[in-house]
Amino acid sequence: MSTLTVLAKATLFVAVILGYAQLEDKELVEFRYGVLTTALFLFLVGSPLMHIGEIIKTKSTAMLPFPLIFMGTIVAFQWLVYGLIINNAFIIFQNGVAFTLSLAQLSLFAIYPSKPVESSAETDKKKD
Repeated sequence: MSTLTVLAKATLFVAVILGYAQLEDKELVEFRYGVLTTALFLFLVGSPLMHIGEIIKTKSTAMLPFPLIFMGTIVAFQWLVYGLIINNAFIIFQNGVAFTLSLAQLSLFAIYPSKPVESSAETDKKKD
């Protein structure tokens, strides 16, 4: 997909959501926006786990963005604490799940190296 197509789809999505917000009852919008942002946020945070099969197969976390996951873990924890302080269910749920997903992703770095493990066939080729 071209960049302009993606940009057009994103703009249309945002326009539909903003238009809906203008027409709907304000109390309903708050809840429904919370559900929508929670779904989008969790998709964003959990997206690196879509490669879990390949990570386990290759025994390498080279495809995972460590700095982004590490900082995301810290930020999710801070927002979780903030959500607990203000007692906001959406913030608590979003960031509790995000913190758990981020910890799961960080645990992959503890289990597997960041560089792919060479097979014995590849090692033999380098020796020749």
